[in-house]
Amino acid sequence: MIRWGVAAALLAVLALVAACGSGGQDRPAGGGTLQQRLDQAGQGLCEAASLAHQGRVDRAGAVFNDRSHQFLHDLAPQVQQEDPTAAAGLLEAKNRVETALRDAARGGTTPQQVADLLSALAAALGRAAEVLGARAPACDGTA
Repeated sequence: MIRWGVAAALLAVLALVAACGSGGQDRPAGGGTLQQRLDQAGQGLCEAASLAHQGRVDRAGAVFNDRSHQFLHDLAPQVQQEDPTAAAGLLEAKNRVETALRDAARGGTTPQQVADLLSALAAALGRAAEVLGARAPACDGTA
């Protein structure tokens, strides 16, 4: 018997994946190979975390949105096919970052909290990469 909490989490992931959709593509949207896109998104998360550590949360949010956000949506359906738990972790971490960025604009989240959540999202991205048989992205001295 599946626990209701697990079932609810899986249904939430499926709803998010369906809402985001992948358009039936074999790899995430955008230019480059899967590994290149993982590395680009990972570097975006590293840079955003570094900016948040510096107290530049607005700029961190812009980098997150410009370099990582859409790719995470595009990646989730592929991860979902291989490991629903990893897909749920990726989307939940992304949602926590989005919420923290909104809350930070109102003074409800500290820059350190935003940086920590961005780092946690980078870890979830690494797990998703490994699920797909790719190398987890690493920061190049930006965080």
